[in-house]
Amino acid sequence: MSVLTCDRFRCDNVMCDRYSYHYGYICNDCFDELMNSTLGIETFMLTRPNREYNNTNRTEELNNEFGFRE
Repeated sequence: MSVLTCDRFRCDNVMCDRYSYHYGYICNDCFDELMNSTLGIETFMLTRPNREYNNTNRTEELNNEFGFRE
């Protein structure tokens, strides 16, 4: 995990260990929220963080897009 700013709109987290070539860095909080979101990734990255979310699981799809940065 590095001190890298999350590229989601209005997210202040700086400890990101996931990176997408297309969307940039994403913190664990936003990634967890994205996994439970029905929004597309591009739309999601343009929304403000909302740590209250329903339970939809997109683990495989999102792990393929946001791999761990080493």
